Amino acid sequence: MGASALRQQSGSSACNAVFRFSSPAPNRFPPDRADRLVGQGRGWHTLQFMPKGQNRVYGTGQLHFITCRCYLGQPKLGVEKHRDLFVQLLEELRVKFRFKVAGYAVMPSHFDLLMTEPGVDTAENAINMLRKRYGRRYNTSARSDEQVWETRYADTHVFDPERVQERLAFMHQEPVKAGLAETSTDWLWSSARAYAGMEEGVVTVDCMENKATAAGRSPGKAAS
Repeated sequence: MGASALRQQSGSSACNAVFRFSSPAPNRFPPDRADRLVGQGRGWHTLQFMPKGQNRVYGTGQLHFITCRCYLGQPKLGVEKHRDLFVQLLEELRVKFRFKVAGYAVMPSHFDLLMTEPGVDTAENAINMLRKRYGRRYNTSARSDEQVWETRYADTHVFDPERVQERLAFMHQEPVKAGLAETSTDWLWSSARAYAGMEEGVVTVDCMENKATAAGRSPGKAAS
């Protein structure tokens, strides 16, 4: 079943919920997990690692900004049916691993994903399973046995609300800057439509509360 049919079945018209961002301690990322750690003290950490052999951390409530590129920058997400397949698999694993998707963008040669730490297992294992399942399904569809993903991918731990908004804006503008869409909401394979209050698509999005919006709300009024 394609993404358009799933979108019609879902009947979603906006973000699934609004959740507020709580900042974890900045020293929660053991150095033995990463080849590179940058941005310490600036609201984010970047871990670039091999997709195996990591120390597992369960239920820490981290926010992860994942960037995963196709092998050699090839457009293995360049066809609409392949992007439809990818978002379908992402939604299935969101349910399986019980993590929240705060934002995402699927581009022809990579994807970006802003997600919480899963309630089951780890973000690392969730992403590895997503990569593996898509790779297998892609090669079946393309009648190929080629490598689909780069071996390494970036996992940036964001603990500053302003950085979260920056990441969301970056993702939502990617299709526009790449000339794939006139506006961010024209691109069906991102969370931009959910944040605009439109039909959000296959992936259930839990919108991050904008700090400026929250500041303008009266003290007694909760987020809807």
